[in-house]
Amino acid sequence: MANLFQAICSKRNFGVGQKVTRGIWKRFETAEASSYVEITRVAPSQDLKHGKAYGIKVFRGVSEGKERRVDGVLKRDWAVVA
Repeated sequence: MANLFQAICSKRNFGVGQKVTRGIWKRFETAEASSYVEITRVAPSQDLKHGKAYGIKVFRGVSEGKERRVDGVLKRDWAVVA
């Protein structure tokens, strides 16, 4: 597992447009309702290990509908949704 920036910074455009999820959210998922954040913009630091990320959060299949700053970006349980 990796923090959010380690998971997305190797992707094109720093992961903008990618869907990412946290390991802890998996316990809330069902077959029809998943939880993820669709990254809309990223402002990484120069070392690519810190920074700010913004996205639209979908939790249990319900979208918040607006861009927000992503919480917990330094937690080490982020993964890109395939």
